[in-house]
Amino acid sequence: METRQVTSKEFFRSLTIVFYAMIIGTVFFAAISFSLHQLGFEKAEMDVFKYIVPLLIIIGIVGGNFMFKKQLKVALSKIDLLDKLNNYRSALIIRYAFLEGSAFFTIAVYLVTGNMFFLGLAFIPILSFLLFVPSIEKTQFDLELNHDEKQRINTPETVLGSMEIGT
Repeated sequence: METRQVTSKEFFRSLTIVFYAMIIGTVFFAAISFSLHQLGFEKAEMDVFKYIVPLLIIIGIVGGNFMFKKQLKVALSKIDLLDKLNNYRSALIIRYAFLEGSAFFTIAVYLVTGNMFFLGLAFIPILSFLLFVPSIEKTQFDLELNHDEKQRINTPETVLGSMEIGT
């Protein structure tokens, strides 16, 4: 195993990459689905989705927030700043996964049914993503960082700690 030092800049860059990869993937899937229907993709009628999709979107948003808060408590219990940040990143990824999952399912229903209502509903979780764009300020607030910890993450080249990487 090799040990590598992690800076504040690297940590937030990787967190931002994860965020944008997830939201761009979802929007890309929506665009492909829309294009397939414009080209004449066959539609299926399934009225049951009128009830399932909104429920799943609510579960995605509420469940994601619930799991985020649960994981945030774990992060808040950590003493080491890098441990706090790594747990915080995990909490955000879980929240993003709930949103992405509900959006993907809704887009898949649109793909199967061709009903634009579902494509429109898919933008609820997609837009919800925008409420959770990672930032240093939100991280400081969510993790209730002290003055020293805030200074460390506000300085891009500050080494936050070391982590082992597989070789």
